Amino acid sequence: MAKRLGYGDVVPQTQEQLARYQLDNSTDKSVQGITLEEVIAGHGVAPLRNQPEIARSYSNQTYKTTSGKIDLYYENLVSYGQALPQYEAPNEAFEGNPLAEKYPLNMTQRRSKYFIHQNYYDATWIRQFYEPTLEMNPVDAKKRGIESGDTIEAFNDRGSFKCKCVTTQAVRPGTCVIVEGIWPKYMEQGSMQNVTNDAVNPRGAVLAKGRVIPFNDTLVDVKKA
Repeated sequence: MAKRLGYGDVVPQTQEQLARYQLDNSTDKSVQGITLEEVIAGHGVAPLRNQPEIARSYSNQTYKTTSGKIDLYYENLVSYGQALPQYEAPNEAFEGNPLAEKYPLNMTQRRSKYFIHQNYYDATWIRQFYEPTLEMNPVDAKKRGIESGDTIEAFNDRGSFKCKCVTTQAVRPGTCVIVEGIWPKYMEQGSMQNVTNDAVNPRGAVLAKGRVIPFNDTLVDVKKA
């Protein structure tokens, strides 16, 4: 875009060139004088310049809470036993759940460098680098006669979906991972939300941002399609 507008010659050609420009031309007094060599020598860390003896970030802020501060105690969660944060076991993917005998894999969703949640998923020039895949540990895939590139079906009592499989050591045994927000029309069949946990935690109704859907608290099994 810069080239088409006549500014192609001023666009940094490398990340290093960009970083040097940002440091050398910063108008922030706390950054002035810091060199890229200094940052590299500090493994990415360099002290800010011209700081007062005691520097506090994010001071004098007020929040939309009962106290106006960051609350640790919530009166409206007393009846749920969560006035102070207490550990809660997962709804479905917890050790000892008998359902795990039928559906032994915990399916989670992760973000991708290619998309922002589900935005831009239909961009042709992005999709050439990514297709919907379920990632599994090679140990779990071998047990099921699955190899990288096979089309698989992930399923539980709620439903199923089909897509390609990728085996990788980056996924620990007993789990499988899929990128969040995949549009159903790009799946081989179905939607990943056909299997996700739709349980509702009652205390979610009083949370500041509303209920949280436990997508990552999902048990499935996988077979070669």
